[in-house]
Amino acid sequence: MGRSVIVENPKQVVKRLKEKPVLTAEEKQQRRNIRLQDRENLKVDYDPTSSIGEDGKEIIVVKLADHTAAYQQYSNRFNLRLNPDLYDYIKSENDNTDRQVHIKVYNDVLIKDTERRELFKETLKSTCTFKRMELMDENRHNTILGFLFLLISVSVIVGGYFIEKHAGGNFFLDILPQVMFIVAWVFGWGATEKLIIDRVRNRRQYRYLVKLACADVSFYNMPPSYSKNPNSPEDDKNCKI
Repeated sequence: MGRSVIVENPKQVVKRLKEKPVLTAEEKQQRRNIRLQDRENLKVDYDPTSSIGEDGKEIIVVKLADHTAAYQQYSNRFNLRLNPDLYDYIKSENDNTDRQVHIKVYNDVLIKDTERRELFKETLKSTCTFKRMELMDENRHNTILGFLFLLISVSVIVGGYFIEKHAGGNFFLDILPQVMFIVAWVFGWGATEKLIIDRVRNRRQYRYLVKLACADVSFYNMPPSYSKNPNSPEDDKNCKI
């Protein structure tokens, strides 16, 4: 959604500041005491810098102004996928493969409709399954390419040594093996990347997707105070499902 920006006339700003009532010392102290009390309450009830629940799970808060925005465009009920932006947001909020996840979804429609809540949960699981299948296909593709690069690298090295041994003082044949060794190094590094580095990265992503598919999902009403404190315990009292 786009954001509207209101620009005030500088003269109106100056006039408004001049008309602002001047607080007495007692009123300033009262406001200061209220702010201090609010801070103390926050320290007791809610830590805004923490995203870890009491059960030790990582909390991910999802605010959905429109519940249909959670699903990928041009998908049907039998093959739903999460909106890529929503999936990337959830993934960016928690990429720790060791800690379990608790997703809090704020939406006034989902909390009233059991079928739609179950549909959201199933969509989350099916998206994770689809992503895992993509990783498995990528691993198979990387394995084929990795061994192919390794074979090319070894072949080029063997060919380079053979040419170097039979160069016979020819300038071109003396230079060619060095070029071939550089090419072999490139293919060798490509094999290492496909067979080791990418597989380790994909394995980590696979573990994360398994964890995300098993995440706890809770639904809440959209509270008025959401923009100020999305994880506030007061908000969680709104008909948690």
